[in-house]
Amino acid sequence: MRCKPRCVLGICKERCEIEPIDKCGRNETCLSGRRFCVKEWEFENITAIVEIYSDRYVTGYKGYKFRLNYTVYISSFETSAILIDVIKPEGTETQIMSRWDIEGKIDDLEIGIYSIKRSSTIIWIQRI
Repeated sequence: MRCKPRCVLGICKERCEIEPIDKCGRNETCLSGRRFCVKEWEFENITAIVEIYSDRYVTGYKGYKFRLNYTVYISSFETSAILIDVIKPEGTETQIMSRWDIEGKIDDLEIGIYSIKRSSTIIWIQRI
């Protein structure tokens, strides 16, 4: 959003317009919550894509369970990072943080943000 202050009949107001951040080209796609378009092949080697929620754990891959703990917002329209609660297959609990450009790591897994929704987050999991 781009906002400009203006004066209308002696009253100060702010006019806001939605300004596109990126326009997807051929072989690109727009994912909810992402700031820029991504290449269609960017996620082709991902092991799993899992939707996680803040109110319950979701089994994501090989017995690992994930729950969205906290979302870090830059503004009301942009997310910077997420904190994820993880229960490993043997039952131990830990946390990881992922950003759009920096994936979290746990054991032999990398975990990154795929998409942000209003009530959930979609993460990608890749075995390394």
